[in-house]
Amino acid sequence: LPIKKAIEDLCNLIEPVMVSLGSAKYVRVIEEILIHGTGASQKRDIFNKSGKFEHMIKSMKERFYQ
Repeated sequence: LPIKKAIEDLCNLIEPVMVSLGSAKYVRVIEEILIHGTGASQKRDIFNKSGKFEHMIKSMKERFYQ
């Protein structure tokens, strides 16, 4: 079982309890990471696509100020 699938299954299992406790936003953060990746993985993707460290830094700066 891939770790991503195990995390998705766990989130689905605990989500009703998290909703009842008013903590569903924490499950949503995990789901967002599973969909879009971590900040580190996004930075690696930007660097790998451009091949330039400067481009990655510029992209991070633009995202920070949005």
